[in-house]
Amino acid sequence: LAADEYDEGDIALQIHFTLIQAFCCEND
Repeated sequence: LAADEYDEGDIALQIHFTLIQAFCCEND
């Protein structure tokens, strides 16, 4: 992941959705 290609907000969103997906999958 190249930090120069992403804003901090975009990285935060990616982490946010990754956590949501992991959470949903674990509780599916």
